[in-house]
Amino acid sequence: MKSKTDDPQTAPRPKPSLKLRLTVALLSPLLFLLVIEGLLRIIGFGIPTTFYVPWSFEGQTLQLSNPHFCEHFVPKARSRAPETSVLMQKPSNTFRIFVLGGSAANGDPAPAYGFCRQLEFLLNESCVQTKFEVVNVAVTSMNSHVARRIAVDCARQQPDLFIVYIGNNEVVGPYGPPTLPTGLYRSRAFINASITTKKDLRIGQLLKQTAEGMQTGTSDKWMGMETFLESKIPHNDPKLTSCHAHFQANLKDIIATAESVGAKTLLCTVPTNLAACPPFTSVHGPDLTPFQKESWQQAFDKGRDLQTGGDFQAALVSYQQAWQLDNQFAELAYCMGICHLDLDQWEPAREFLKQARDLDALRFRADSDINRIVRETALAHRDQGAALLDLVEALEQLSDGRPLDDQYLVDHVHLTVPANFAAAQAATQCIAQQYPQLPIASPESPDPSLFKRCQQRLLYDIHEQYRLALLMYYRKTRPPFVEQLDHDTELATLRTHLIQLRTQVQKQPLEMSALATGLAQFPHDTMLVRRYVDALIQHDQPNEASLLLDKLIPQRPYDMDLRSAHATALVAIGMPEAALAALTTSDSPFHYNRLEALEVAGGICVQQKRYQDVYDIYRELLDAQPRNVDIMVSYASATSRKGDVQTSLQYLQKALELDSQNVPALINLGNYYSHQEKTQQAHDWFERAVEADPYDYIPRFNLGIQKVKLGHIREGTKLLTEAVTLKPDFVQGYESLGELFERFNKPELAARYHALGQLFAP
Repeated sequence: MKSKTDDPQTAPRPKPSLKLRLTVALLSPLLFLLVIEGLLRIIGFGIPTTFYVPWSFEGQTLQLSNPHFCEHFVPKARSRAPETSVLMQKPSNTFRIFVLGGSAANGDPAPAYGFCRQLEFLLNESCVQTKFEVVNVAVTSMNSHVARRIAVDCARQQPDLFIVYIGNNEVVGPYGPPTLPTGLYRSRAFINASITTKKDLRIGQLLKQTAEGMQTGTSDKWMGMETFLESKIPHNDPKLTSCHAHFQANLKDIIATAESVGAKTLLCTVPTNLAACPPFTSVHGPDLTPFQKESWQQAFDKGRDLQTGGDFQAALVSYQQAWQLDNQFAELAYCMGICHLDLDQWEPAREFLKQARDLDALRFRADSDINRIVRETALAHRDQGAALLDLVEALEQLSDGRPLDDQYLVDHVHLTVPANFAAAQAATQCIAQQYPQLPIASPESPDPSLFKRCQQRLLYDIHEQYRLALLMYYRKTRPPFVEQLDHDTELATLRTHLIQLRTQVQKQPLEMSALATGLAQFPHDTMLVRRYVDALIQHDQPNEASLLLDKLIPQRPYDMDLRSAHATALVAIGMPEAALAALTTSDSPFHYNRLEALEVAGGICVQQKRYQDVYDIYRELLDAQPRNVDIMVSYASATSRKGDVQTSLQYLQKALELDSQNVPALINLGNYYSHQEKTQQAHDWFERAVEADPYDYIPRFNLGIQKVKLGHIREGTKLLTEAVTLKPDFVQGYESLGELFERFNKPELAARYHALGQLFAP
């Protein structure tokens, strides 16, 4: 008789080996992740991982630049979109150039008049037998970790040349030294693996989107350079060595990518403002004793007093005493450089100013090592088609060797329009040397008429000069610029220049015919279209703008820049639903979903003061995103304008429960109490708003008004004056000051402010 253990069906099975069990334990999570990754790809989850995305139109495949590409490297709210570009199959007589870099290469503050646009003009003027395409793939705040990946995607688009103008964002940009511990940051393999996980894996994208979606909507906004104020790093931090090594490795990868498709590379040195850009943050050396620091401060302060008084030689003596105690404080090096500059001692001035830049702990400017690496890498890889485009040398030749200042740069790194033209000329000469088979004519001497023709082609006129000057003034009123040495003096100079430009603008009305003629010559120039449309709307001709876009959009239905312009025009003529339809079209791979379109249309309605439309749009948005603070505040503002002040008050209070420092909410609460004639309560809310954002002119102005009402005339006048300093085209501020000085019998001051109000009136 068989026992149960002899029966093969009832006998206990042997346990799997330990090795097999460990293998299953390790592989099961991996298999699960692979299944999830596959499912996410099947359902089409995530944003495109490539810089260019194919799109079919009229039987041909176009390549459209991906506006979401940089979301793979930074949070969505901080991501900047690249310039819109549309690539077709390259014709045989076309020479295609891709420009890689950050905001300086992109052309900030006005890409329409930046390096890329002017280079394309110059090349096509210099060589009529070949058509040159200069494609701007540089993106604000991005660095070489991003650029080398953009280069890989551009290599599939039949490039002839890459121009690499990059280096300012190596520290503050994605995966810079402040973002990782020293051990991890040293490993380029770890950085590349992190980027791959977040960018190329849909699971990585899912986790990133989930984390961002848990935020209230206000904690991680793009605020320009203010976004990076915590990215301080001293000059002697060992992570900078790794940063420079990563930069060099990324440049080599870009050169290899170009060579693999038969293209060449121009590596640019990076011009920075030395003489008119004090350091953003200075740090004392680590070994300074309290007594030495006190002695240092005394010597520095004495030097500052002497320098301010114009005794530069004596100032240098005091500064030298401070230098012997601590030569690592960037501001001291800058002051010494400026003294040498004022004494016409340009070589020592340049050396001290370079040291000031290199010691700056907020490293928004490419340092000496970055430019050294650019030069060395270009020289070492000549056999791979690399060459040097020394933009620093080209601009210093124009300045006769004087360290670069605000004649060439509008701020710390961004070139003026004439300096971008000079950079484009230098690039044209380099391209002619790299490609002798191209009959590029290079003038033997500078041709002033060429720059004038370039300005005419790009429609760069006095109105654009004024607009850009106003934009740059606004930037200079906020951190990190406000912490710079002699900031008040710089603002006063910029303000005088703005008034001069505004006076010229008043005397030269915008020539709509010139815009129309330019657009007729270059109907596919989206930047010209946008400027003409904006001008039509400003001149109360939104119907004409809409009709123009009705004709242009069928030729480029995939172009979301045109559709955004159309949405602006449609809102202006009272057709918000049609604007939403323009933004949510399926004729483009990058169309908005309804919620995104509502946010865009809502912003346009606020700008155009169409408050009923604002109310309707933000009501729908609030239903979809009930905890979004920005939407709450906008809805509260629209509700108040409809007369429902209690609902408005309710939502403002809810917004402040989620974000107690939300400035628009604080301002609106101040306005609520002001309308109720509760001056003290209004004063207190505006005071909180000023504390939350000391650089916003609106709460400062409103607080000034309440101070005056409470009888604090001196304080109120000071706040009103500060408001018009922060916003020099603030007509209401000038008029209020004029009325205030009339009230206190100061006719000269009253007349001055009334005149400024008239000057800046729309």
